[in-house]
Amino acid sequence: MPDLERHELISPIDRVLAIFSHPDDAEFSAAATIALLASSGAAVDYLVTTDGGKGTEDTSVTPAQ
Repeated sequence: MPDLERHELISPIDRVLAIFSHPDDAEFSAAATIALLASSGAAVDYLVTTDGGKGTEDTSVTPAQ
């Protein structure tokens, strides 16, 4: 499918659901795209599937630390 036709199928984007595993994943992976969509008028919602309680792979670190 040519690019113009593909663009016409998804334009305008009114709503966005950004799904990430960790609270800071959006900033590290898709911040620019989400900002562009929001600035163009799209309503953006986030779904974060963890609480970010443990941000390390070090098994000796407890969630409280």
